[in-house]
Amino acid sequence: MKKILTLFILVAFAAWSSYGAVSTGYVWSQNVAGTYTAVTGGTIVASGANDDNTYSAKPIGFTFYYNGNAFTQFGCADNGYMQLGGGTVSNSYGVFVGSMANAIAIYSGDLLGTASGEIRSVLSGTSPNQVLTLQWKDYQFYGDPGTTANFQIKLYETSNNIELVYGSCLGSASQYVVQVGISGNPGTDYNIRAGYAAVNSWTTSIPSPGNTYGIPVMNTWYPPSGLIFMWNQIAPGMAGNVAPVNAATGVAPTATLNWSVPVTGGLPDGYKLYFGTDNPPTNIVNGTNLGNVTSYDPTPDMSLLTNYYWQVVPFNGGGNPVAAPVWSFQTTAGYGTLEGYVLNCYGVPVSGATVAIQGPSTATTTTGIDGKYQFINIPAGNYTLGVQHAGYNTTTLSVVVVFNVVTTQNVTLPQPGMTVLPNPNNVSLNPNEMLNNAFTVTNPGCGQLTWTASIAYGSANHDWFTMPTLTGMVAASTNASVPALFSASGLAVGTMLSATVTFTSNPNIGTLVVPVNMVVAGAALVPVTNLTATLTDQISGAVTLNWECTPGAGFLYYTVKRDGVQIAIVPSALTYNDMLPGFGSYNYCVDAVYTDGATAPSC
Repeated sequence: MKKILTLFILVAFAAWSSYGAVSTGYVWSQNVAGTYTAVTGGTIVASGANDDNTYSAKPIGFTFYYNGNAFTQFGCADNGYMQLGGGTVSNSYGVFVGSMANAIAIYSGDLLGTASGEIRSVLSGTSPNQVLTLQWKDYQFYGDPGTTANFQIKLYETSNNIELVYGSCLGSASQYVVQVGISGNPGTDYNIRAGYAAVNSWTTSIPSPGNTYGIPVMNTWYPPSGLIFMWNQIAPGMAGNVAPVNAATGVAPTATLNWSVPVTGGLPDGYKLYFGTDNPPTNIVNGTNLGNVTSYDPTPDMSLLTNYYWQVVPFNGGGNPVAAPVWSFQTTAGYGTLEGYVLNCYGVPVSGATVAIQGPSTATTTTGIDGKYQFINIPAGNYTLGVQHAGYNTTTLSVVVVFNVVTTQNVTLPQPGMTVLPNPNNVSLNPNEMLNNAFTVTNPGCGQLTWTASIAYGSANHDWFTMPTLTGMVAASTNASVPALFSASGLAVGTMLSATVTFTSNPNIGTLVVPVNMVVAGAALVPVTNLTATLTDQISGAVTLNWECTPGAGFLYYTVKRDGVQIAIVPSALTYNDMLPGFGSYNYCVDAVYTDGATAPSC
């Protein structure tokens, strides 16, 4: 019947975007000097002046693997295409425009059988090298008896290749466009050919940029007899290892082998498995074709504590990957039970602790009110046992689970404590005085304490109080001195400053907030100024220090420090000679000490 279908031909080369498995898993080629040989015998699918008829569920005669699926039946239509599968074939004037799945189109358009027209199916050859030939004889474009169409679709067993073979074809003054190619499932996955406008492009077709394109047919534009289009499968890439992962240990003897479909190359028609205790593996399964599956269940179950090797080789009509990897794993030595109690340092059960194991298997549980944990029927082998609970130090240790034995492993969770003194930290300084009124962080517990301090100032002046160290660790039953430096340099009598220091703990056993206050009172202490250091002898390392100071009441002496370490006390002189211990850079500081305290140093 006359049906208007809009198809396009190319007016210029267009970019082609391939996607899906048919578009990337099959490679197209052509033979422009082939031979068309009409077939006889077989089965006549249709004959006479048939129009727009379809024919379903016809036998292929062998299993044809296409796009990763196995087909034993096909359907076809007067309008120049076949469809793989046993379903009902729908009529179409452009199979790819309608996104028909699993379609093979050789001359998809509005065709009509003549009085001598026929569609014939012929199976030839012997297994595993049989060929199905589906032949259209004496067809024409609808309403145009001046046209002729004779062609064949060939399906090849084992190689699973596809050929479109053209015989005697003629066009007319009218221009037609037919679709040629193959599609997957869904039908939006296609690998089709397209031709140029105003050119006989049957032997110069290009990949189609879309599903609405075809190849033009006119009085001088038609496929030459013997033209063959071929779609051959591309060999699949490597299968992916899923489970057991390569080099796994502690694998259950009841485990199955699992792999993933290759992500490169064509889709496999099946997988060959090599499996054994030898390497390369052959002594259990030696290259058996499992079909198109991605798992295998060894029967009988595997042996305990045994090394196994396995190789999965995907294949299709295009071949198989070279040097597929050999994976390995070791089965478990059997099953056992791991249990025990989680206690604190004083032997009191710790309930609600999280207990985890990692080794041949991974599992997590929580201790009960009595502190007990238990892992039943876990693969025997070496494990890392980890226990944690809020307020306690996390504990990890190694444990061996023995086959058919209940292994007992008790765990002691250490717990630190934290006190900070002085609390509050209050000082009174003379003007220009500097004081280290250090904090003492004490850990009275049985676990290691990590502390962190942060300072919140009560004013914009942040110079009066500093802590050079803001984090540290304190071992169980010990304490640590944490410098707390107060400075009244440049501050007037009557100045009052405040801050708070927040001490946090890890593990979290609480937070302590310590008030810090400084009052400036008393007579001003005169500090050291204008300190200079002169290297007087570069060979011996002699250094002369000079400074200025007019001490006030209560002056005692000067202290000299090199790189923070006191090296001298100078009663009253304003100079000091030193000898460097070696080549390098050094930092000197001098401060004045009074009965009320020391001044900030001059460095």
